[in-house]
Amino acid sequence: MGKLTVDFVQLGIWLAVYSPYLLIFAGGAFWGTRYLRGRRSHSVPTILEETPPVE
Repeated sequence: MGKLTVDFVQLGIWLAVYSPYLLIFAGGAFWGTRYLRGRRSHSVPTILEETPPVE
């Protein structure tokens, strides 16, 4: 086998071994940002300032 083929086989093995960990990490980061963003928007009330009507 050529060196390029061996490199692709090694890359495929590496991806097969580590892709579950990468998916868990990416999913956790995605869920965490959604959770924190949703929590922040609900926990901080928005204060609306009343402006006097323009006459």
